[in-house]
Amino acid sequence: MELLQTGARSHPLAAGPVGVPGCLQRDAPDEVPAGTKPRPWPVISVFDGPNGVKAEGKVGMKSDAKSEFLAIVDRLAQIGRARNAHGQQRESLREREQVIYARHVLEIATARDTNGKAVYSNEEMRRAALTIRLSEDTEFQGLVGKLRELSRLQDELVVEHNSLVDRKALAMLELGLALRSGEDIPVV
Repeated sequence: MELLQTGARSHPLAAGPVGVPGCLQRDAPDEVPAGTKPRPWPVISVFDGPNGVKAEGKVGMKSDAKSEFLAIVDRLAQIGRARNAHGQQRESLREREQVIYARHVLEIATARDTNGKAVYSNEEMRRAALTIRLSEDTEFQGLVGKLRELSRLQDELVVEHNSLVDRKALAMLELGLALRSGEDIPVV
Protein backbone atom coordinates (compact mmCIF):
# COMPACT_ATOMS: atom_id res chain seq x y z
CA MET A 1 0.00 0.00 0.00
CA GLU A 2 2.59 2.53 -1.05
CA LEU A 3 -0.25 4.73 -2.21
CA LEU A 4 -1.15 5.82 1.28
CA GLN A 5 2.32 7.16 1.96
CA THR A 6 2.58 8.90 -1.41
CA GLY A 7 -0.44 11.13 -1.11
CA ALA A 8 -3.62 9.28 -1.95
CA ARG A 9 -6.75 11.35 -1.60
CA SER A 10 -8.24 11.59 1.86
CA HIS A 11 -11.61 10.03 2.57
CA PRO A 12 -14.38 12.50 3.51
CA LEU A 13 -14.35 11.02 7.02
CA ALA A 14 -10.58 11.47 7.39
CA ALA A 15 -9.51 13.09 10.63
CA GLY A 16 -6.19 14.30 9.36
CA PRO A 17 -3.50 14.09 6.69
CA VAL A 18 -2.45 10.93 4.86
CA GLY A 19 -0.36 8.47 6.87
CA VAL A 20 -1.18 9.86 10.31
CA PRO A 21 -2.13 7.22 12.93
CA GLY A 22 -5.87 6.99 13.51
CA CYS A 23 -6.78 8.70 10.24
CA LEU A 24 -8.95 7.25 7.53
CA GLN A 25 -7.60 7.33 4.00
CA ARG A 26 -9.01 6.13 0.71
CA ASP A 27 -6.89 4.84 -2.13
CA ALA A 28 -7.39 6.92 -5.23
CA PRO A 29 -8.69 4.64 -8.01
CA ASP A 30 -6.29 6.13 -10.55
CA GLU A 31 -3.18 5.43 -8.43
CA VAL A 32 -2.42 1.74 -8.94
CA PRO A 33 1.11 0.40 -8.29
CA ALA A 34 2.94 -0.90 -11.36
CA GLY A 35 2.41 -4.62 -11.97
CA THR A 36 -0.88 -4.85 -10.05
CA LYS A 37 -4.48 -4.91 -11.19
CA PRO A 38 -6.80 -2.11 -10.17
CA ARG A 39 -9.19 -3.20 -7.45
CA PRO A 40 -12.86 -3.45 -8.39
CA TRP A 41 -13.74 -1.35 -5.33
CA PRO A 42 -12.05 1.46 -3.48
CA VAL A 43 -10.29 0.55 -0.25
CA ILE A 44 -10.35 2.56 2.93
CA SER A 45 -7.40 2.10 5.28
CA VAL A 46 -6.95 3.09 8.91
CA PHE A 47 -3.48 3.67 10.35
CA ASP A 48 -3.37 2.37 13.91
CA GLY A 49 0.14 3.04 15.10
CA PRO A 50 3.50 4.65 14.55
CA ASN A 51 4.70 1.73 12.40
CA GLY A 52 1.90 2.31 9.93
CA VAL A 53 -0.03 -0.81 10.93
CA LYS A 54 -3.37 -0.55 9.27
CA ALA A 55 -6.69 -2.27 8.78
CA GLU A 56 -8.41 -2.26 5.42
CA GLY A 57 -11.99 -2.72 4.42
CA LYS A 58 -13.56 -2.70 1.02
CA VAL A 59 -16.12 -0.06 0.28
CA GLY A 60 -19.31 -1.82 -0.65
CA MET A 61 -22.69 -1.25 0.84
CA LYS A 62 -25.09 -4.10 1.48
CA SER A 63 -28.35 -3.38 -0.31
CA ASP A 64 -30.51 -3.29 2.84
CA ALA A 65 -28.03 -1.00 4.63
CA LYS A 66 -27.86 1.19 1.53
CA SER A 67 -31.65 1.31 1.24
CA GLU A 68 -32.03 2.21 4.90
CA PHE A 69 -29.38 4.93 4.70
CA LEU A 70 -30.88 6.41 1.53
CA ALA A 71 -34.34 6.31 3.11
CA ILE A 72 -32.97 8.27 6.08
CA VAL A 73 -31.39 10.85 3.79
CA ASP A 74 -34.58 11.15 1.73
CA ARG A 75 -36.75 11.55 4.83
CA LEU A 76 -34.40 14.22 6.19
CA ALA A 77 -34.83 16.12 2.92
CA GLN A 78 -38.63 15.78 3.12
CA ILE A 79 -38.59 17.05 6.68
CA GLY A 80 -36.49 20.03 5.64
CA ARG A 81 -38.95 20.90 2.88
CA ALA A 82 -41.92 20.52 5.23
CA ARG A 83 -40.26 22.73 7.86
CA ASN A 84 -39.66 25.41 5.23
CA ALA A 85 -43.26 25.23 4.03
CA HIS A 86 -44.54 25.45 7.62
CA GLY A 87 -42.28 28.44 8.24
CA GLN A 88 -43.67 30.27 5.22
CA GLN A 89 -47.24 29.45 6.17
CA ARG A 90 -46.59 30.57 9.75
CA GLU A 91 -45.22 33.91 8.55
CA SER A 92 -48.28 34.48 6.40
CA LEU A 93 -50.62 33.70 9.30
CA ARG A 94 -48.67 35.91 11.68
CA GLU A 95 -48.84 38.84 9.27
CA ARG A 96 -52.63 38.49 9.07
CA GLU A 97 -52.81 38.14 12.87
CA GLN A 98 -50.81 41.37 13.30
CA VAL A 99 -53.15 43.25 10.95
CA ILE A 100 -56.20 42.16 12.97
CA TYR A 101 -54.44 43.05 16.24
CA ALA A 102 -53.43 46.48 14.93
CA ARG A 103 -56.97 47.20 13.68
CA HIS A 104 -58.43 46.46 17.13
CA VAL A 105 -55.75 48.53 18.90
CA LEU A 106 -56.46 51.47 16.61
CA GLU A 107 -60.23 51.21 17.11
CA ILE A 108 -59.81 51.10 20.89
CA ALA A 109 -57.30 53.95 20.99
CA THR A 110 -59.51 56.24 18.89
CA ALA A 111 -62.89 55.27 20.45
CA ARG A 112 -64.79 58.35 21.70
CA ASP A 113 -68.10 58.76 23.48
CA THR A 114 -70.81 61.23 22.47
CA ASN A 115 -69.05 64.04 24.38
CA GLY A 116 -65.74 63.45 22.55
CA LYS A 117 -63.99 61.89 25.55
CA ALA A 118 -61.92 58.70 25.21
CA VAL A 119 -64.03 55.63 25.97
CA TYR A 120 -61.01 53.77 27.37
CA SER A 121 -59.32 56.40 29.50
CA ASN A 122 -56.35 54.44 30.84
CA GLU A 123 -53.95 51.71 29.74
CA GLU A 124 -55.58 49.02 31.85
CA MET A 125 -58.99 49.67 30.27
CA ARG A 126 -57.50 49.60 26.77
CA ARG A 127 -55.74 46.27 27.46
CA ALA A 128 -58.96 44.77 28.84
CA ALA A 129 -60.97 45.95 25.81
CA LEU A 130 -58.33 44.56 23.44
CA THR A 131 -58.36 41.18 25.20
CA ILE A 132 -62.14 40.97 24.96
CA ARG A 133 -62.25 42.04 21.31
CA LEU A 134 -59.54 39.56 20.28
CA SER A 135 -61.25 36.72 22.14
CA GLU A 136 -64.51 37.51 20.30
CA ASP A 137 -62.88 37.88 16.85
CA THR A 138 -63.43 34.52 15.12
CA GLU A 139 -60.86 35.20 12.38
CA PHE A 140 -58.20 36.06 14.96
CA GLN A 141 -59.01 32.96 17.02
CA GLY A 142 -58.89 30.80 13.87
CA LEU A 143 -55.43 32.16 13.09
CA VAL A 144 -54.29 31.46 16.66
CA GLY A 145 -55.54 27.86 16.32
CA LYS A 146 -53.76 27.38 12.98
CA LEU A 147 -50.54 28.80 14.42
CA ARG A 148 -50.74 26.41 17.38
CA GLU A 149 -51.27 23.48 15.01
CA LEU A 150 -48.29 24.54 12.88
CA SER A 151 -46.17 24.85 16.01
CA ARG A 152 -47.20 21.33 17.10
CA LEU A 153 -46.37 19.94 13.64
CA GLN A 154 -43.04 21.77 13.67
CA ASP A 155 -42.20 20.23 17.06
CA GLU A 156 -43.00 16.76 15.72
CA LEU A 157 -40.78 17.36 12.69
CA VAL A 158 -37.92 18.51 14.91
CA VAL A 159 -38.18 15.36 17.03
CA GLU A 160 -38.26 13.13 13.93
CA HIS A 161 -35.37 15.09 12.36
CA ASN A 162 -33.23 14.68 15.49
CA SER A 163 -34.01 10.96 15.63
CA LEU A 164 -33.02 10.49 11.98
CA VAL A 165 -29.82 12.49 12.45
CA ASP A 166 -28.93 10.17 15.35
CA ARG A 167 -29.67 7.08 13.23
CA LYS A 168 -27.55 8.49 10.42
CA ALA A 169 -24.69 9.15 12.85
CA LEU A 170 -24.91 5.57 14.15
CA ALA A 171 -24.71 4.27 10.58
CA MET A 172 -21.60 6.36 10.03
CA LEU A 173 -20.17 5.15 13.35
CA GLU A 174 -20.71 1.57 12.16
CA LEU A 175 -18.66 2.50 9.13
CA GLY A 176 -15.80 3.60 11.36
CA LEU A 177 -15.98 0.45 13.48
CA ALA A 178 -15.99 -1.71 10.37
CA LEU A 179 -12.89 0.12 9.18
CA ARG A 180 -11.03 -0.64 12.39
CA SER A 181 -11.91 -4.35 12.34
CA GLY A 182 -11.36 -4.83 8.60
CA GLU A 183 -14.95 -5.95 8.00
CA ASP A 184 -16.88 -5.14 4.88
CA ILE A 185 -17.83 -1.50 5.19
CA PRO A 186 -21.42 -0.41 4.69
CA VAL A 187 -20.38 2.78 2.94
CA VAL A 188 -22.79 5.65 2.78
